[in-house]
Amino acid sequence: MTEAEVVAAARRWAEVWRTAWRTHDPGSLRSLYAEDAVFRSQPFRDPQEPAAYAAWAFQDETEARVWFAEPHVVGQDRAAVEYWA
Repeated sequence: MTEAEVVAAARRWAEVWRTAWRTHDPGSLRSLYAEDAVFRSQPFRDPQEPAAYAAWAFQDETEARVWFAEPHVVGQDRAAVEYWA
């Protein structure tokens, strides 16, 4: 992947998460992850499928305010995106 492709993929990831968080739609996150992906939100919490984690995290929220920074490319095929919620 080129750096521009990595940044574009990271921006897409952030936009899908931003929309899912604001609309409380965990199902839309499935397109971002491999079928066997797992998500660990805390060191001692059991891993979960990403959309299952989001459903759990969103269930008590009535309003979400989220911000995502610009992606930082950290490898030929990786980026990091800082976020605040």
